Amino acid sequence: MVAKVRVARDGGELGATVAEYVAALSAASGERFVVAVSGGSMPGVLAALAHRRDIEFGKWEVFFADERCVPLDSPDSNYKACNDALFSKLPGIRVHAIDPSLEPAKAAETYEKELMECGGVHLALLGAGPDGHTASLFPGHALFETPGSKLVDVILDSPKPPPARVTLTRAALAAAPNLAFIATGTSKADLFKTIFVRQADGEISYADPLPRYPITTLLSRSGVADWFTDAAAVAKVPSQT
Repeated sequence: MVAKVRVARDGGELGATVAEYVAALSAASGERFVVAVSGGSMPGVLAALAHRRDIEFGKWEVFFADERCVPLDSPDSNYKACNDALFSKLPGIRVHAIDPSLEPAKAAETYEKELMECGGVHLALLGAGPDGHTASLFPGHALFETPGSKLVDVILDSPKPPPARVTLTRAALAAAPNLAFIATGTSKADLFKTIFVRQADGEISYADPLPRYPITTLLSRSGVADWFTDAAAVAKVPSQT
């Protein structure tokens, strides 16, 4: 199974490549473009979008792949990080934040209704943890191991603090027609050496069989995803024997 992996030389090239990818999908979409974004290093990578004048941000509906149940002005808030780095600079964009005044389960229920009203996710821009987690879907956790039909759910015992979070589920993310992972640095090298192999011509493809991580289960429908990474993250990818 061929993997679409783009290896950037540096952070500037990474941001520009991601911006070009997102701009093309936005242009090809209809009257509404629904994007799910992660936190972590994602706001810094997406900051290059602020310099694009060819993107119609007025049709964007942005949701968070996961969010901590904290006030929106908290340093732990993905909303705050993304808004400060990018969204406050984009004209007309509509950003959907969770309501932190609600109990987590109610906040998840309300967020799911908002997502359904927008018709689901067109593009999911996700990170990847060294353990293979994405959004707040963690290996071994019941929320990942026993998925249901919900598009948004709550986790109250996250392995990473803070423990209470609202997250898009496997059902919501796997249904997105466009799925992209942005993961860089040496901390991803051991993960990537289990997911990818390097062909004789230097191209990178998926390992066969693929190990079961939250990130790889999202590929099960078509195997199609775009990966944006750097040399450090793919340094340990083995050559195919």
